[in-house]
Amino acid sequence: MSTEDPIPDPPQAPSASGQLARQGDSEFVLAEPLNELPIARTISGLASTHSRSMGGEFNAALIAGATSQIAHELSSVKAMQAQTQLKLEATQDELNTANIENAVLRERIESDKGSRHLRNFAIFAGTTLLAAAIQLGEIDQKTYAVAAGVGGIVLVLLGWFIIPARGKS
Repeated sequence: MSTEDPIPDPPQAPSASGQLARQGDSEFVLAEPLNELPIARTISGLASTHSRSMGGEFNAALIAGATSQIAHELSSVKAMQAQTQLKLEATQDELNTANIENAVLRERIESDKGSRHLRNFAIFAGTTLLAAAIQLGEIDQKTYAVAAGVGGIVLVLLGWFIIPARGKS
Protein backbone atom coordinates (compact mmCIF):
# COMPACT_ATOMS: atom_id res chain seq x y z
CA MET A 1 0.00 0.00 0.00
CA SER A 2 1.13 3.48 -0.62
CA THR A 3 0.95 6.33 1.79
CA GLU A 4 -1.41 8.12 -0.48
CA ASP A 5 -4.19 5.51 -0.32
CA PRO A 6 -6.66 6.24 2.45
CA ILE A 7 -7.46 3.51 4.94
CA PRO A 8 -10.94 2.10 4.27
CA ASP A 9 -13.65 2.23 6.92
CA PRO A 10 -14.07 -1.03 8.90
CA PRO A 11 -17.62 -1.92 7.73
CA GLN A 12 -16.51 -1.65 4.09
CA ALA A 13 -13.19 -3.45 4.49
CA PRO A 14 -13.40 -7.08 3.45
CA SER A 15 -11.34 -9.49 5.43
CA ALA A 16 -8.54 -11.28 3.67
CA SER A 17 -9.78 -14.70 4.81
CA GLY A 18 -13.44 -14.07 4.06
CA GLN A 19 -14.46 -14.07 7.71
CA LEU A 20 -16.94 -11.59 9.03
CA ALA A 21 -17.09 -9.96 12.44
CA ARG A 22 -19.43 -11.49 15.06
CA GLN A 23 -22.84 -9.95 15.24
CA GLY A 24 -23.81 -11.11 18.78
CA ASP A 25 -22.30 -12.55 21.92
CA SER A 26 -23.02 -16.17 21.04
CA GLU A 27 -23.07 -18.42 18.02
CA PHE A 28 -25.44 -20.73 19.85
CA VAL A 29 -28.38 -21.69 17.64
CA LEU A 30 -31.44 -22.64 19.59
CA ALA A 31 -33.69 -25.46 18.66
CA GLU A 32 -37.30 -24.53 19.13
CA PRO A 33 -37.78 -24.75 22.89
CA LEU A 34 -41.03 -26.01 24.23
CA ASN A 35 -42.87 -23.17 25.82
CA GLU A 36 -44.75 -25.50 28.14
CA LEU A 37 -42.23 -25.36 30.95
CA PRO A 38 -41.07 -21.95 32.19
CA ILE A 39 -37.78 -23.45 33.34
CA ALA A 40 -37.07 -24.68 29.79
CA ARG A 41 -37.66 -21.17 28.44
CA THR A 42 -35.49 -19.66 31.14
CA ILE A 43 -32.59 -22.05 30.61
CA SER A 44 -32.79 -21.69 26.83
CA GLY A 45 -32.80 -17.91 27.18
CA LEU A 46 -29.82 -17.98 29.52
CA ALA A 47 -27.96 -20.35 27.22
CA SER A 48 -28.49 -18.13 24.21
CA THR A 49 -27.65 -14.83 25.90
CA HIS A 50 -25.33 -15.63 28.83
CA SER A 51 -23.61 -18.85 27.88
CA ARG A 52 -20.52 -17.98 29.93
CA SER A 53 -22.56 -17.98 33.13
CA MET A 54 -23.46 -21.60 32.39
CA GLY A 55 -19.88 -22.78 31.89
CA GLY A 56 -19.39 -21.89 28.24
CA GLU A 57 -21.27 -22.40 25.01
CA PHE A 58 -20.89 -26.19 25.02
CA ASN A 59 -22.25 -26.59 28.53
CA ALA A 60 -25.02 -24.08 27.87
CA ALA A 61 -26.05 -25.96 24.73
CA LEU A 62 -25.94 -29.27 26.58
CA ILE A 63 -28.03 -27.99 29.50
CA ALA A 64 -30.53 -26.27 27.20
CA GLY A 65 -30.84 -29.39 25.06
CA ALA A 66 -31.35 -31.64 28.08
CA THR A 67 -33.97 -29.28 29.50
CA SER A 68 -35.73 -29.08 26.14
CA GLN A 69 -35.71 -32.90 25.88
CA ILE A 70 -37.15 -33.26 29.38
CA ALA A 71 -39.83 -30.68 28.57
CA HIS A 72 -40.71 -32.56 25.38
CA GLU A 73 -40.91 -35.88 27.23
CA LEU A 74 -43.09 -34.27 29.90
CA SER A 75 -45.52 -32.95 27.31
CA SER A 76 -45.73 -36.33 25.58
CA VAL A 77 -46.29 -38.09 28.92
CA LYS A 78 -49.03 -35.59 29.77
CA ALA A 79 -50.68 -36.24 26.38
CA MET A 80 -50.53 -40.00 26.94
CA GLN A 81 -51.90 -39.55 30.46
CA ALA A 82 -54.81 -37.51 29.12
CA GLN A 83 -55.61 -40.22 26.55
CA THR A 84 -55.36 -42.90 29.22
CA GLN A 85 -57.66 -40.88 31.49
CA LEU A 86 -60.25 -40.64 28.71
CA LYS A 87 -60.03 -44.39 28.09
CA LEU A 88 -60.35 -45.03 31.83
CA GLU A 89 -63.46 -42.85 32.08
CA ALA A 90 -65.02 -44.62 29.07
CA THR A 91 -64.22 -48.01 30.59
CA GLN A 92 -65.68 -46.94 33.95
CA ASP A 93 -68.87 -45.84 32.19
CA GLU A 94 -69.08 -49.23 30.48
CA LEU A 95 -68.48 -50.97 33.80
CA ASN A 96 -71.20 -48.92 35.51
CA THR A 97 -73.64 -49.72 32.71
CA ALA A 98 -72.79 -53.42 32.96
CA ASN A 99 -73.21 -53.33 36.76
CA ILE A 100 -76.64 -51.71 36.45
CA GLU A 101 -77.73 -54.24 33.83
CA ASN A 102 -76.40 -57.06 36.03
CA ALA A 103 -78.37 -55.78 39.03
CA VAL A 104 -81.57 -55.54 36.97
CA LEU A 105 -81.12 -59.07 35.65
CA ARG A 106 -80.44 -60.43 39.15
CA GLU A 107 -83.64 -58.77 40.39
CA ARG A 108 -85.57 -60.34 37.52
CA ILE A 109 -84.14 -63.77 38.31
CA GLU A 110 -85.09 -63.42 41.98
CA SER A 111 -88.56 -62.23 41.02
CA ASP A 112 -88.94 -65.11 38.60
CA LYS A 113 -87.92 -67.59 41.30
CA GLY A 114 -90.66 -66.26 43.58
CA SER A 115 -93.37 -66.34 40.93
CA ARG A 116 -92.34 -69.75 39.56
CA HIS A 117 -93.98 -71.52 42.49
CA LEU A 118 -97.23 -69.66 41.93
CA ARG A 119 -97.22 -70.48 38.19
CA ASN A 120 -96.45 -74.13 38.84
CA PHE A 121 -99.26 -74.34 41.39
CA ALA A 122 -101.69 -72.68 38.92
CA ILE A 123 -100.79 -75.22 36.21
CA PHE A 124 -101.10 -78.12 38.68
CA ALA A 125 -104.48 -76.91 39.99
CA GLY A 126 -105.75 -76.20 36.46
CA THR A 127 -104.86 -79.66 35.14
CA THR A 128 -106.39 -81.23 38.25
CA LEU A 129 -109.64 -79.30 37.67
CA LEU A 130 -109.63 -80.32 33.99
CA ALA A 131 -109.23 -83.96 34.98
CA ALA A 132 -112.06 -83.53 37.53
CA ALA A 133 -114.21 -81.88 34.83
CA ILE A 134 -113.73 -84.90 32.57
CA GLN A 135 -114.67 -87.28 35.41
CA LEU A 136 -117.72 -85.16 36.33
CA GLY A 137 -118.84 -85.13 32.69
CA GLU A 138 -118.78 -88.93 32.60
CA ILE A 139 -121.08 -89.23 35.63
CA ASP A 140 -123.65 -86.77 34.28
CA GLN A 141 -122.90 -83.79 36.46
CA LYS A 142 -122.62 -81.31 33.60
CA THR A 143 -122.94 -78.11 35.69
CA TYR A 144 -120.02 -79.04 37.89
CA ALA A 145 -118.06 -80.36 34.89
CA VAL A 146 -118.39 -77.06 32.98
CA ALA A 147 -117.45 -74.97 36.04
CA ALA A 148 -114.43 -77.18 36.79
CA GLY A 149 -113.41 -77.16 33.10
CA VAL A 150 -113.60 -73.36 32.79
CA GLY A 151 -111.74 -72.92 36.09
CA GLY A 152 -109.09 -75.43 35.00
CA ILE A 153 -108.57 -73.75 31.64
CA VAL A 154 -108.27 -70.32 33.29
CA LEU A 155 -105.73 -71.59 35.82
CA VAL A 156 -103.63 -73.36 33.16
CA LEU A 157 -103.61 -70.27 30.94
CA LEU A 158 -102.68 -68.04 33.88
CA GLY A 159 -99.89 -70.44 34.80
CA TRP A 160 -98.48 -70.38 31.29
CA PHE A 161 -98.88 -66.70 30.57
CA ILE A 162 -98.73 -65.04 33.98
CA ILE A 163 -96.57 -61.91 34.00
CA PRO A 164 -94.98 -61.24 37.35
CA ALA A 165 -95.45 -57.72 38.69
CA ARG A 166 -92.04 -56.19 37.89
CA GLY A 167 -90.92 -53.17 35.99
CA LYS A 168 -89.08 -53.58 32.73
CA SER A 169 -86.11 -51.26 32.65
